[in-house]
Amino acid sequence: MENNGSKNKKAEFLPHLIILAAFCFLLSQTWLKWGNLIIDTGRELWLPGELLKGKILYKNIIYFYGFLPPYLIAGLYKIFGINVNTLVYTGVAVTLIVSFTIYRIARFFLGTLLSTTLAINFLFVMAFANYGDNGLSNFILPYSFASTFFMMFTALSLYFFLKFIFFGNKNNLVIWAILLAAACLSRPESALAVWPGFAVSGFVWAMRKPKAELLKISGYLLLPLLLTILSYWLFFSLTGAYPDFQKSFMANVVCCRNSIITKKASGLSNIPASISRICVSSVLNIVIFVSLGVICRMSALRGNTKPAIKIGLPLLAAFIFFIALKQSSLRLLQYYCLTLVLIAGTIGYFLQALPRARTLRSLGLLALFSTSLLASCRIFLNTAPFNYGFFLLTLPLICYYVFFGGIVRSALEKDFKIPEGLLSMTMASFLMLMIIPFWKYSDSAYKHHTLSVATPRGKLYCDNSVQSTIFWQTVVYLKKNTPQNSTVVVFPEGVGINFFAERDIPVKHDSYTLPEIAPFGEKKIVEEMKTADIDYVIIISRDPTAWEAASFGVDYAKKIRAWIDANYIPIKQFGDMPYTSETAVGALILKKK
Repeated sequence: MENNGSKNKKAEFLPHLIILAAFCFLLSQTWLKWGNLIIDTGRELWLPGELLKGKILYKNIIYFYGFLPPYLIAGLYKIFGINVNTLVYTGVAVTLIVSFTIYRIARFFLGTLLSTTLAINFLFVMAFANYGDNGLSNFILPYSFASTFFMMFTALSLYFFLKFIFFGNKNNLVIWAILLAAACLSRPESALAVWPGFAVSGFVWAMRKPKAELLKISGYLLLPLLLTILSYWLFFSLTGAYPDFQKSFMANVVCCRNSIITKKASGLSNIPASISRICVSSVLNIVIFVSLGVICRMSALRGNTKPAIKIGLPLLAAFIFFIALKQSSLRLLQYYCLTLVLIAGTIGYFLQALPRARTLRSLGLLALFSTSLLASCRIFLNTAPFNYGFFLLTLPLICYYVFFGGIVRSALEKDFKIPEGLLSMTMASFLMLMIIPFWKYSDSAYKHHTLSVATPRGKLYCDNSVQSTIFWQTVVYLKKNTPQNSTVVVFPEGVGINFFAERDIPVKHDSYTLPEIAPFGEKKIVEEMKTADIDYVIIISRDPTAWEAASFGVDYAKKIRAWIDANYIPIKQFGDMPYTSETAVGALILKKK
């Protein structure tokens, strides 16, 4: 278990240095190659700058998450300037904090070797991931900073909650409450879903205490909710934005409920296939780790064998298992077992943590597994890092290591009498090797980001595609051929054009995809556009497959498209006419009649 001794701190220096070295390597390999020009990234860049202009979140800008991240980034914009690098360095800070926090959490239950492997695993497989063309599933320039802020605050809150459980200092509980409240101010629906896991663990911890202590702890456990309510009340009192927040929040609920992306991410689009993956992954992981334990035992039994052979045989076995998985699609099933791991761990440690049999360790594990289970409920049947909701896998990844690297390893060492450290080293070697296929995929995607574009608001390396070229052509055209004070609205999505061209949006919406229009209705959106002074409209190609192949102005938003055609005339086209076919890639710029 983690402790604060000076000797322990010296022993922790090398793991921290290794984690930092891995982070620096990945940062250099992927520098400025994150994000997506059309989807989401532009909103993250643009929105905080609008707040500096005096716009009010929810009231003047439709936003689906908590108010803390955009206002915090707006403060950073105020200090460091409205620039891509400001957001990049924010992502760098978040990634470093999460990396070292999950290492510290793991150290409550694991040794330095497996804890270090966990942090490296997080960095390669999740923090710097790029498992597709959109480039949004990373912690540096993610599709939503509200999501990565939520995970950062939740991981930090878990760390201080564990410190409270093990050491009993109530100051840690106060820090936990503040951090969890910050998570609620980032993504309220996700953080509130996690809170019961902490509440149950804390209540079980206090059940043996005197009644007065139990009441005091209960008060502490309610503190995050009280701080959250107070913060939102203060924000809405100052801004008068509550009605708009309510509409935005409910729109997000409707959007998520109806979105095919959400169904795929949760594994609900094909439940039999999801269950099959979970079962195969669970059996696969158990067979591999038990087999490694058996091989370590066989190696240890050879009494007079040279140490190099004792160590070499298990490492060779780990390498053979890796090669066998690497040559098949089974390598992608590694983390699907987390569904069963989280259920088993939560139930098992809840029973162990009951007052008659509890230990501090079982209470800590209950807190870890229950909060991880609740945090990942949106990807419950599809716990894979290359899906939407990738950030939700952060805490479950710790559980994966604790379960196989801690619980299963300890059982194997006890039953097979394996020398201390041998199985940990073998497991860590296997887990490090399993990082390679995931990173190889990401690295291959990053290598396509060769289109370098420098603007007054920062530099990016984009994927060298027709769509990226058209995006930048549109930005350049607006800057050269439209007045600086002109207003521009991009359909269905592409607010990054406004950010880089430095052109205002005079309406509340910045995206017009199918699930984002549906909760508000086309009629209301058209009425808003009629009263707004929109000088230019841009229709740009955006991959519609995520929304069940819905094309803007063809399959949906027909009223909006009809209003555009009636009030605007085309003045410039780049590439194909957008949405005239499934393969058409282009942008059409229109000017108000």
